[in-house]
Amino acid sequence: MDRVKVLDEQEFAIMVITAMVMTGITVPALKTIHRPTRPSTGKKHRTIQRSKKDKELIILVCVHTPRNVPTIINFLEASHPTKKSPICVYTLHLVELTSHASAMLIVHNAHRFGRPAFNHTQAQSEHIINAFQNYAQHT
Repeated sequence: MDRVKVLDEQEFAIMVITAMVMTGITVPALKTIHRPTRPSTGKKHRTIQRSKKDKELIILVCVHTPRNVPTIINFLEASHPTKKSPICVYTLHLVELTSHASAMLIVHNAHRFGRPAFNHTQAQSEHIINAFQNYAQHT
């Protein structure tokens, strides 16, 4: 089998040295040119303890089954939301899809139009939605 030589040793050495020189010039040049207008804030101070009391707390809640709903509602009640510091909850119903090869995202707004649920999963989702809507109305 014949070997095809693309680069000889001298050409390879020149390319490596060129890459090193370009990196050595480009990095300091970009650091002097690019000056952020505001300093980047670290994520180490983004905790619930350090959050401001008059800001909205946003929570993503992942529900597997309707049995998880009472626990989550108890957690929301324990966090004691007020009009001054409200809580915004985004609810995500996680369902294992056994008959589909790829992931799906289904928006469940059929309950708004009075349509009945057509399968068990949608019935569970409607139960979860209704539970959180009832909680929101009574708080």
